[in-house]
Amino acid sequence: MHVMIAFIAAMWAANIIYRLIPVPHSVDQAALARVMARGEEQETLPFWRALLLPFNQLATRLPPTLVGNTAKQLYWAQFQGEWVGWTPVEFWGLRLAAVLIGAAVGLFLGGGDPVIGFGVPALLYFYLGAKLNTPAEKATRQLQRELPEVAQTLSLLVATGKSETEALQEAASGTGIVHTWLRRTLAARPPDQPLF
Repeated sequence: MHVMIAFIAAMWAANIIYRLIPVPHSVDQAALARVMARGEEQETLPFWRALLLPFNQLATRLPPTLVGNTAKQLYWAQFQGEWVGWTPVEFWGLRLAAVLIGAAVGLFLGGGDPVIGFGVPALLYFYLGAKLNTPAEKATRQLQRELPEVAQTLSLLVATGKSETEALQEAASGTGIVHTWLRRTLAARPPDQPLF
């Protein structure tokens, strides 16, 4: 019975917090315009990611110090092919949702035991952090391993008389993570803008 009362209180508190978040009228108008748009390509989210949208709104209100390195970790994790299409706000929305669901499940299954009630959300919070941090750390370690070799190759190519642009394009022809990053960076550069 105590678990049900705690769950209802948690849902009531979440509803109050959600209603207290200020949402400008223009956001509703923009959302309505996106829904009513016809003939335009819309990014369709899977159902479970659409359920995270209220948590994403809460995640935008988090202090920047709490969010920390999430953008950098997501960049390198997406470079490895993990968490593709996620933004830092969406990731923190997922973390908030996991903590809330973990608290409800922990209180329900634990019979009101506070250790289980707080342990399950903490476990989910750190699990998602590790799931993001692992590919990001792998990418940064690989980058640190390959960067001296690529820098030496670039300096050798420039010393032999090639221009910096030609040296970068030739150095980007490899297979490592630095080479892939160089290819993506060179491809993203506007062609009418000089590199240096």
